[in-house]
Amino acid sequence: MNSKSQNFKSLLELNLGIIFISTSGVLGKFITMSSTLVIFYRSIIGMMAMGFFCMLLKKSVRINWKRDGKPLILSAILMGAHWLTYFYALDFTTIAIAMLCIYVHPAITTILEPIMLKVPWKGIDLILGGLVLFGIVIMVPPLGEITNTSALGITLGLGSAVCYSLRNIVVRRLTNTIDSSSLMFYQTGIVALFLSPFFFTMSSPVGTNEWLAIIALGICTSAIGHTLYVQGLKAFRASTVGILSSILPVYGILWGYLFLSEVPDLRTIIGGSFILGVVVFKSLFNATKKTTVKK
Repeated sequence: MNSKSQNFKSLLELNLGIIFISTSGVLGKFITMSSTLVIFYRSIIGMMAMGFFCMLLKKSVRINWKRDGKPLILSAILMGAHWLTYFYALDFTTIAIAMLCIYVHPAITTILEPIMLKVPWKGIDLILGGLVLFGIVIMVPPLGEITNTSALGITLGLGSAVCYSLRNIVVRRLTNTIDSSSLMFYQTGIVALFLSPFFFTMSSPVGTNEWLAIIALGICTSAIGHTLYVQGLKAFRASTVGILSSILPVYGILWGYLFLSEVPDLRTIIGGSFILGVVVFKSLFNATKKTTVKK
């Protein structure tokens, strides 16, 4: 497979992963139990799904714990913190605002990645990251419309963005030595292990529809979506993946409109269209490059 075909394949996998991940907001709104328990069950189901997938395809999940153990545990903790703060943000604000806050992470990643991984600065990524941030600013409500509850949701969303950015930077190194399926198997397992004490101290009645939403969250969003997303981190820089995934809030707002009748206002539509334009440009830019995918 030539480099252009490989680039297209990687972009397709990444965008499919982004579509699956974008379902987290609308699924979260269907679930009334504690966000901590939701993440625990999501992690357990995701780990089981990834374990079954690896067994089905006879993929080894062995890793070098001496070499990769510490960064793997760190990446799992950051992923768990990202999920928790995001779901608590959903409790205090709308899907649109929660997702918009999280997706300042491309701008954060374009700054942090060169510092943490000692890779060269890319002017195009800095410019596009800034444009994405500008699109998000357009979509955020004016300060006068933000209540104390919304402010808390925004703060949690921004905290989630920082955790997400750091997790992606750490994971990018791990994709050199660990298969993306095995990586998600361990990450979801570690998150479930850390949250297991809450299973014994917290209880919440769960209806059939909620269980279906939790199962979908574990399999579709976590296992399938994040595995494809991590595969994208193997092929591209974390900053590039961050910029491409900026389309995720647009998908999330669409799901909110279709399933929860959350109608976006004109400001959201303009900002979302701006972000969409940046993502389309970056996708076309990467699809035509010959040297993007690591050998």
